[in-house]
Formats: sequence, structure tokens, C-alpha cells
Amino acid sequence: MLALAAVMPSAIPVAEAQSPAAQKETARGLVLAGRKKRGSGDAKGALADFKAAWSLVKNPTTGFELGKQQAEMGLLVEARDTLLEVGRLPVEDKEPPALERAREDAKSLAEELAPKIPSLKVIIVGAKPGPIEVQVDEVGIDSEALRQPLKLNPGIHSIVVRQGETHRQAEAMLSRGESRQIEVDLAGAGGGQKAATTTDVSSSPAEDGIRMPHFITWIGLGVAVAGGVIGGVTGGIAVSKSNEVAAGCPGGSCPPELHDTLDEANSMAIGSTVAFSIGGAGLAVMIVGFFLPNDQEAPAAASADVSIAPAVGPNFIGLSGRFQ
Repeated sequence: MLALAAVMPSAIPVAEAQSPAAQKETARGLVLAGRKKRGSGDAKGALADFKAAWSLVKNPTTGFELGKQQAEMGLLVEARDTLLEVGRLPVEDKEPPALERAREDAKSLAEELAPKIPSLKVIIVGAKPGPIEVQVDEVGIDSEALRQPLKLNPGIHSIVVRQGETHRQAEAMLSRGESRQIEVDLAGAGGGQKAATTTDVSSSPAEDGIRMPHFITWIGLGVAVAGGVIGGVTGGIAVSKSNEVAAGCPGGSCPPELHDTLDEANSMAIGSTVAFSIGGAGLAVMIVGFFLPNDQEAPAAASADVSIAPAVGPNFIGLSGRFQ
């Protein structure tokens, strides 16, 4: 009985790892599922599928899809790392065109992301001789690494600096393509005291971590307001003229003295429609501008003297503006 019991486990088949062909087929299914989830708005689900596909089969297609999804979710650092790894993959003999395209797409996207990755320069002042512990987003940073700006993803980042009993905390908000500098002062704190005394000397237009809208947002807002005002004014005039014509044209027959009034009513109605259309276009520009990254050049453009006002005359409607 003991001998039988010792032999029986060896008779149970052991599941073998997936063959290379099975791994490729599984990866294909994961890529297709990830693309479908991306299209339906399930970003996290898509990311999980692309990560699984990349872990099974590292080829240009799985790597590009993972890097693209990471970039769309704001994980720019991880995305560029993935895409650069795709570029380091060995080129297969007679590589299929689909893999060649994915390799080129990965290279292009990696180059496109490089200037969009924000950086943060942490400067520590008032430190005493001795070791200093620095953490960014709960990850320890070597003091030598602080000599250069840290490449981070867009978003809010926490900075913790410790030396002995002194403890400092700060936060920095980074936008795409932004370079910020934050100064952490360790001087003047008592033992065990915790404080958040930092000096933000950002070179970005987003002071104190507040993101300023792109300058075209304000232009779109001005056009939207002006279009709405003109549309409302001309629409009101059109209604008034139409009522006057309706009262003086019984049976649809208008006397000659009301012909000009009828023409004015029609013109104002058309003008109102056009003005509201312009206002809608301005609103669309404002919405698009709100989501655009505010680059370094934006402050100069945003500080330009821009004014837009409705212009209404007896025989015309429009917008008047001044740009300096």
C-alpha cells in the first residue's frame, strides 16, 4: 500500500507551460481585447490586457500598444520606457510588415513624448552636515540624482525631506512639458517638528501648482460671449420687426411702407442665427483650449491685449476686436 501511494503522484500529469505558439495566440487575443476596451473607454482594462500581452510576448506590436495606452493615461515616463524597449528588440529575419510598422510607430511616439515629460528640480537649503533622506512619491531618491531635474509624470507629486529630527513635506503640480523648481528649507526647525515650508520657484506659468488655461481659452470665451450677445440682440429685433409686420399685413399682403420693415426682420433673423453659430464656435474653441497644455510661450501670448466686442448697426452686425 505504501509503495502504491508513493508511485501514484508520479502518475498524475503535470500541466506544462504554454508553448511559444500558444503564448503568441494568447497575446494576440489580449491585444485585440485591449483595443476593444480602449475603444469603449475602459482604459484600465485595456492597460491590464496590454501589460499581460507584453509579458507573454515581447514584440513591437504588444510593446507599442502598451506604450500607447500608458501615454493616453498620462503615464508618460512608463510609456517612453516601454517604447524605447521596443526599439531595442532584435529585428527578426523577414519581419512581417505589421511588426515593422509597430516598430516605427513606437519610435515616433517615443520621440513625440520626450518633450512632453515634465521635470522637477528639488533644491535643499539650510541642511546641516550629514546624510539627507529624500522621497518623491514615497520612492527614495539618491542625493546624486538630485543634481539633475527629475523626470516625472504629469500630476501632483509629494516631496519629503528628512535630516535627523527635521522633517519637511511639500507638493508640486506638474503639467505636460512643464519644468518646475521647488526649494525645501531645512533650517530653523526644532527637534521633531514637522512643517511644510517650501519655496516654489517654478519657471512655469502655473504658479503655486495652479494650472493656467491655454490663452486660446480666453479668445474662445470672448467670441462665445460676443456671439451670444449679438444673437440675443438681433433675435430680439427680428421678433419685434416680425410682430410689426404681422400686425400691418392682414392676410399676408403688406403695404409698400412695410416692405423695408419686412426686409429688416428677415436680415435680423439671419444675423441672429449667424451670431449664435459664431458663439457656438467660440465655445468649442474655449473647451478645446482648456484641455491644451499651457506651454512656456503661453504667458506672453496670454498677456497680449485682446478685446472682442459686438458691433451692431442699422444695416450690419459683427464682431470688433483688438489684438496687440
